[in-house]
Amino acid sequence: MADLGKLVDELSSLTVIEAAELSKLLEEKWGVSAAAPVAVAAAGGGAAAAAAPVRLLRGAPAACIEAHGTTVIITTPAERIEAAQFIDCTGAWAHDAAFAIKPVKGQMLAVELPPEFPLPITVRTEHFYIVPRIAGPNAGRAIIGATVEDVGFDKQVHAAQIDALHRQAAGLLPQIANARVIESWSGLRPATLDGLPLIGAHPTKQRCWLATGHYRNGILLSPATAHVMAQLIVGEQTATPLEAFAPCRPGVSRV
Repeated sequence: MADLGKLVDELSSLTVIEAAELSKLLEEKWGVSAAAPVAVAAAGGGAAAAAAPVRLLRGAPAACIEAHGTTVIITTPAERIEAAQFIDCTGAWAHDAAFAIKPVKGQMLAVELPPEFPLPITVRTEHFYIVPRIAGPNAGRAIIGATVEDVGFDKQVHAAQIDALHRQAAGLLPQIANARVIESWSGLRPATLDGLPLIGAHPTKQRCWLATGHYRNGILLSPATAHVMAQLIVGEQTATPLEAFAPCRPGVSRV
């Protein structure tokens, strides 16, 4: 086996273009693809939805959540719902006032990749990322993000910040400097006081659970979070220790 330390050093010195060529070679020779986990997660989600149908209530925020014996009662403007368990996974809109969760705005944009530059890998720096779409209806574009703004629930998109992101990305990949901007938008990340998510039982409400506060990693961690939440609810040993994310840990709860 090759010296792993030496191998890591060599890989760290690759340029973006060299890394892209390496990624292509790995996929062609051994079938290793960065898109594979995404496809698996999507397939798993489809199977779960088919096995356990989900009813979506639009425009029906939870106004009151009360635990009564073996039942949790969720009151919304639309109707009153009774459930055996309740999970608050509403991100920046997390319902419980006992926890200091705040929205952190992120603006981003999508650009059309030049045909001569089919970027096959994600590029990430301390201040921005470039994520190519290599399959599906959005193949051929790349997502560039994202700003970090403490402005409450404001989701307005500003041309100056979008242009700045585009320039930063082009500074690393000159090939996208003149790439057409397809669209721009913003989102709200749920941030906790210590930057770690809240995953586990509510400290004061029986049969109530929290799965929120993932900040910038919500999409990435959603399959794993769903897995451990299911394990918690049925009383199984979780696949990974969750003490660091417990809602009752010091510094994140007001109760």
